[in-house]
Amino acid sequence: IERVITRYDYDPRKSQQLMEEAGFAKGADGFFVRDGTRFQVGVWASSGAKNEKENAVIVGSLHKSGFDATTHVFSAAQLADAQARALIPGLGTRGIATRPLSANISAAIPRAENRWTGENRGGWANPLYDRAFEGFSRALDRNERIQHNAELEQVYTQELPSIPHWFSPSITAYTSQLSGPVARLTPDSTTAIHHIHEWEWRS
Repeated sequence: IERVITRYDYDPRKSQQLMEEAGFAKGADGFFVRDGTRFQVGVWASSGAKNEKENAVIVGSLHKSGFDATTHVFSAAQLADAQARALIPGLGTRGIATRPLSANISAAIPRAENRWTGENRGGWANPLYDRAFEGFSRALDRNERIQHNAELEQVYTQELPSIPHWFSPSITAYTSQLSGPVARLTPDSTTAIHHIHEWEWRS
């Protein structure tokens, strides 16, 4: 996986270069404009102190790079309305929990046909990614799964439908009198309890 992924350095100058290639230039206030119109984008987050703090940090970073970004917080009504949430334009900050791979397949795009319940809210679709995920889901051999995972990460990092920022640690606490608990082994695992038949109480 490390050998095939595309890496991106943090370089605000590159952002400016790309925006200039698209016809934008920084105005006197430091924000990008084109034909007298400022480039503006909303950045959405669910309510809650943690989510709103993360959103504020990202919006602040965008401001420093010349993007007129605005914080928006999902109301309770919007969170309950899957269609409204799926169709909101702009950027969004969110946690992906234990669905980092399946959340990016085209079948997970929210649509009327699935009652707007899909996790792929950005609407990104790539047949190579879908094919690799199907192979990953069916494979039982560990090396084969790693190969498909590498294919997934290669496509994902090339097209960059979203930008991962960090992983939150998953902790399984247990008493020292118990032997056998192991770390979570697969990226799509929904539980940290594995090989429980091998656990033993120490005398």
